Amino acid sequence: MTRAFSRPAAALWLVTLTSCMGTGNRMAATWRENDYLALPTALSGLPVLIYPIGRLILEPSVDGAAADPAAVSALADSVFHAALVLRAPQVSWISAVFLRRQAAEHDSLPDLETVDLSALPLRALMTVPQPLLDQMRTLSQVTAGRHAFIPGQVAVRRLSDGRYRVEAKLVMSDVRVGGNGWASDAAGEGTTLEGAFEGVIARIAGSTAK
Repeated sequence: MTRAFSRPAAALWLVTLTSCMGTGNRMAATWRENDYLALPTALSGLPVLIYPIGRLILEPSVDGAAADPAAVSALADSVFHAALVLRAPQVSWISAVFLRRQAAEHDSLPDLETVDLSALPLRALMTVPQPLLDQMRTLSQVTAGRHAFIPGQVAVRRLSDGRYRVEAKLVMSDVRVGGNGWASDAAGEGTTLEGAFEGVIARIAGSTAK
């Protein structure tokens, strides 16, 4: 049984998937190796707010600590930020951890657990739907910027040799325009889950590192 966890929820709520069956009335998007695109170079010097994972899919091969959705999501928050800062330092990356803290401390910002990131389209040149767009525009006050990096869907599996593989569908949204300006499918593998997450960012940001 494949387990998928989506926001919003008190943490992440559990549904079951078989292959790419739906999460509620939304479909889990198919990951494609060929749908790869490097990070846009036009982001240099701009603040970009990193969001938590929208939909986390844990394959049946995953066990132990890697089967804990809250722990996996927290690890991704940390690793994605650190890897982006390392590989694309020309961009001012604002971590999901900081975003969570700001949202918790300021009543003017929406509670992140009520922001339905699973509603976000996972392709470029697509419109961000309401009420998600208004929520993201409000959250953008944290950076006074317009760009948001969103791991819209992340699937974790254990390979036959024991290594981890992470397949991610990543989106860059422009909240001022109200749509996705960039999207990429990227995968990473490693002997640890942390290494697999780092590999995802290496796939999209390796060529932009200074």
